[in-house]
Amino acid sequence: MDLNAAELSILVEELRGKLLGTFIRNVYQLEDSSLILKLVGEEHVYELRIVAGRCLFLVEGSYPKPSAPSKFASQLRYYLDNRKLIDIRQEGAERIVYLDMAKKEYIVRLICELMPPGNIILTEDGKILACLSTFSSKARRVEIGLNYSPPPPRFSYLPGKLPDDFWNKLREESPVIAALSRDLGLGGKYAEEVLHRAGVSKQKKINELTSEDKDSIAKALKEVDLEFSNPKAILYSIDDDIIFSAIRLHKIENTNVSSKFSLSFNEAVRQAYEHEERKNTIAGLIKPLEDKMIEIERTIGEKNHVISQLGEKRILLENQLSILSANLRQLEEIRKGNTATVLSGITMLGCERNKMILDVSGSRVELRLDTSIGKQLSKLYDELKSVKNAATRLVDEKEKLVKELDIIKKKIVNLKASASTEATLKTQAVISVGRKRFREFVTSEGYHVIAGKDVSSNLYILKKRLKEGDLVFHTEIKGSPAVILKQGIHAGEASLEESAQFTACYSRAWREGFSSTSVYYVKHSQISFSPPPGQYLPRGSFMVYGERHYLTAELALAASLKHEDENLVKPIVIPKKTAERQNLTYIEVRPGNMRAEEAASRIVSLLNQQLRLELPRDAIIQLRNEFASLIPYGKCILAQHGKQL
Repeated sequence: MDLNAAELSILVEELRGKLLGTFIRNVYQLEDSSLILKLVGEEHVYELRIVAGRCLFLVEGSYPKPSAPSKFASQLRYYLDNRKLIDIRQEGAERIVYLDMAKKEYIVRLICELMPPGNIILTEDGKILACLSTFSSKARRVEIGLNYSPPPPRFSYLPGKLPDDFWNKLREESPVIAALSRDLGLGGKYAEEVLHRAGVSKQKKINELTSEDKDSIAKALKEVDLEFSNPKAILYSIDDDIIFSAIRLHKIENTNVSSKFSLSFNEAVRQAYEHEERKNTIAGLIKPLEDKMIEIERTIGEKNHVISQLGEKRILLENQLSILSANLRQLEEIRKGNTATVLSGITMLGCERNKMILDVSGSRVELRLDTSIGKQLSKLYDELKSVKNAATRLVDEKEKLVKELDIIKKKIVNLKASASTEATLKTQAVISVGRKRFREFVTSEGYHVIAGKDVSSNLYILKKRLKEGDLVFHTEIKGSPAVILKQGIHAGEASLEESAQFTACYSRAWREGFSSTSVYYVKHSQISFSPPPGQYLPRGSFMVYGERHYLTAELALAASLKHEDENLVKPIVIPKKTAERQNLTYIEVRPGNMRAEEAASRIVSLLNQQLRLELPRDAIIQLRNEFASLIPYGKCILAQHGKQL
C-alpha cells in the first residue's frame, strides 16, 4: 500500500483536522520497524502509524506493543515526550511529511520519507537528532549530527495542479504507461485508468502517439484531476487483493470486482495497508508449509521407491524358498555328492569354490557345500522376514507422512481461504477509531455515564463535561475515577446503582481485591476546584462540599459485544447490573490474578462461540486488545452463570 503524492496530500489534510493540538505521550517501534506515535487530545487518544517508504495512518483500536522499546523508540521518547503537535504538512509535491512538535519555544521536526527506501528522521533547526536508518550517496548523507537534506526533488502530480506542459515532462522513448506512472507521478493504477478512459494502448511509446491519442489522454487526465478534487476513498476487492483508490477506477469496475466506499481517506488507507500486511503475513506462514510439503512429498517418493524394491525382493525370496524347500532332500543329497539326483524347477549350473550354483526360476542362487541346506534355507527365511519387517515399517512411516501432508495441505487451503475471505470487504470488523480519554457506558435506563481514566482525564471531564443536573460519583479510596451520570438528578435507582458499580470497579478497590466498596455521589454544584482559604489543593484534586449520598457497590463487570450494525461489533465492559437488566450475553469479570491478555483471549473465544459471530482473524485480534485494555488494573477472574471459568 504505497501512496502517491496526490493521495498523500489528501490524507495529510484529513490528519491535520484530527491531530493538530494533540500531545505526544509515547513512541513505539513495531517488529517491521514502523513507528506508532501515541497522541492525546482533549477527548480522544490516537495512534499514528508511520511506515517508512510506504504510508502513514491512524490505527483502529491498538496494536500489541513490544515489551521493551528499541533504541530508536527510546531516542524519540526522549525528544518527543509531551510535545504538542503544531503542524502536519506535505513537503511540496514530494512523498515526505513533516510533523512539527513544540515544547515551550523549542520545536523539533519528525520527517517521514514515504518514498522507497524510506526513512524517519528527527531534526532540530535542521540538524539530525535521530534517524531510523543512516544513508549515504552522492546526492546526500543521513547521519546523526549532520544537517538534513531531502532526496533530490522529482515532479509529481498534485490534485488541481496538472501543468499545461505536462507532455514536456514525459520521456519520448518510454512506453506511455511508464511515463505517466513515473514521470508524471501518477502511479500505476491511475496511469492505467487514464489510458483506459483514453482508449490508448499502454505499450505505445510517447513518440509513437498520434495527435488524437494525445488529445484523448489530455482529456482523460483532466477528468481524473477533477475527480481528485473531490476524492472518494474507495476499496476494490479482486480475488485476494484489495486496491485503494481516491477516484472511481472504471477499468477495474468493468471486471468481476466488489467495492465499497470508506467513511474517511485514513480508514481506506488503513484497511488497504493492513490487508496487504495480513496477506504478506499469511504468505510468510504458507511458505514454510509449502517447503515442508515439498520435502515430505520427496521423502514419500523415496520411501515408495524403496518399498517397491523390497516388494520385488520379497516376491523373489518367497519364490526361491518355495522351490528350494520343495527340493530340500534332493539338494542335501547333491551336497553330499550324489550328482544323479533330479531337481524340480531348478537347473544345476555347476560347482565352484565349495559352492553349488543354481538357477531358480531365472535367478542365480549359491548354496555352500559345507553347511546343511536346511540351515542355509533358515537364513533365507530370516532374510525374508527382515525384508517384510522393513517394508511394513516403511509403509507405516509413509502413512504418517501422508497424514502430515494432508494436514499441511488443509492448513495452506485454510490460510489462503482466510486471505481471500478478508479481501471480500464483507467481513465483520471492530470499530474504535481514536480511543477516548475517558470510559463511558449507557445505563439500563438510557442515561449516559462517563468516567476519567487518570488524574488529567478526571479533571477534564469535571471541568469540561460536568453540567447542571449531573451527578458526580467517587469513592473515599485514593485512586478513584471521577464518574459523571449525565442528568443524574432525573435518573432512577437502577442508574444510580449502575453508576456506583462502575465507579467501584475502576477504583483502587479492584487492585486490592475487594468484593465490594462504598461509593458516594453529589450534585454538580457541590464540586469545586478552589481550596478553603489558607489551604492547598494538590494537582488533580477537587473539593466536595455539602451532603454526600452513599451506596454499597459490588465489584463486578460484564464483558460483552455490542452490534452497531449488521457488519460492525464493538467490545464493551459495563457494570454487571446493566448487562443483567439488558439481558445481554456476557462474561462476568471480577477482581483476581488472571492477566488481562489471557482473560481477553478467553472472553473473545467464549463470546464468539456463544453468539455465533464467526469473526475473522483480524477482528478477533482487535477484540482481544480492546478487552484487555478495558479490564481494570490489568488483572481479573472470569465467571459465567455463577461458576468461575
